[in-house]
Amino acid sequence: MLARYQNEIVKSGIAAMNQQLTFTNSLLLEQAECVPDSADAATQLASDLSDIRMPVINADTSAIQNLFMLIVKDIKLQGEAIAADSNAVTAEVLQCLREELSKGQDSLDLRKITAEGLTTAVMRAISIADISEDTLHCIGYAYKKVLDEMREAIHDE
Repeated sequence: MLARYQNEIVKSGIAAMNQQLTFTNSLLLEQAECVPDSADAATQLASDLSDIRMPVINADTSAIQNLFMLIVKDIKLQGEAIAADSNAVTAEVLQCLREELSKGQDSLDLRKITAEGLTTAVMRAISIADISEDTLHCIGYAYKKVLDEMREAIHDE
């Protein structure tokens, strides 16, 4: 569509349509002058035809805008589907994390959570993803190290 726009094909088509409307309009106005009893109908029809004439540039830009909006709508729908999938996975991971931290109990005492326990729970929760054991081990090691460094920083203050 953009190539046609650039090549003036659409513009020439709209211009030809406008020429036809102008020609028909002039015939109707002549009819109104020559045949007084059909003057009102011919004048009204000529006015209606003038209203549907389209500036050449508007046809092109409207068509391009409409197509662009369809593309944006499609992207939005795909994004919503991806977000829904992501939200479902996140909910599953968080539920797994809660179960791991509560160890089957109905409630969870946050004061009893250790860095090791939290690391183990996080690693089990993310293990539902297709992650190799080596990578999972490296993530667990790094996560535990971050928790330890955060604890040390808090105690240093």
